[in-house]
Formats: sequence, C-alpha cells, structure tokens
Amino acid sequence: MAISPLISLMLDEDEAVAEGKKRLLDVDNPVVLPVDTDIRLIMTSEDVIHSWAMPSLFIKLDAVPGRLNETWTRIPAKYAGTMFYGQCSELCGVNHAYMPIAVKAVTKEEYADWVKTAQEQFASATLPAAVSVASAE
Repeated sequence: MAISPLISLMLDEDEAVAEGKKRLLDVDNPVVLPVDTDIRLIMTSEDVIHSWAMPSLFIKLDAVPGRLNETWTRIPAKYAGTMFYGQCSELCGVNHAYMPIAVKAVTKEEYADWVKTAQEQFASATLPAAVSVASAE
C-alpha cells in the first residue's frame, strides 16, 4: 500500500532566505485552516512531551504520549490569506529548536480546494489486486 503522510518540515535556511521566507519558521507543508469556522484541535505525541504554541491564535497545547489533549480556535474572516507562526515550546529533545509551526488561514472555498488536492496527495492508497476489504453484506 502506498500512502504518503502529510509531513511538515522546516525549510532549509538558505532556501528560506533565497525565497524571502521566514528563517527557522517557514515550512514546506503548512497546516491549512478555514476562516470563520470553529476548529477542534486534538493533540498527542509519539515520543516525548511537545507543546504546540501558536500565540497569535491563542493556543498553547501540550502533546503528551498516551494522552489526547484538545482545544479549539476560530480564525476571523479578515485573516484569510494570513500565515501564522509558532513553535514547539517544550524542551523536547535535540531538535527542539527546529520544530516550527506554520498555519495558513484560507477562505472556506480555498480550503475545500486544498482538501481535494491533499486527499489525492496524502490520503490515497493503491491496494494490490489480491487484497480484499471487509464488506457489511
């Protein structure tokens, strides 16, 4: 099965500077969220405690292994097209300084278009012909 997970990594410093982006903050795949929508955020961690800190959206939520933590946010419509930045604010390990968070606020229409593209890119799976899937019948 070929599934490509959505992974968000910090841009290389030289690449970010060359493209006029924010050094140590811009990422290759930002989180995309619609404006004028209540957004539920559920966090956990696989390894150590992380802290998803996005002060401009009034969010700071710990991601703890074995636990689900939740909060919510709502981005006003006037911020469509805005990029919000944050970072992991927990001393979580050797790469702590390199865990930026980027959130792109978009209109609901742009979000629907992004979902279609993301489903094709990140949520598609090609099953071998020999694999059968359970049926409710």
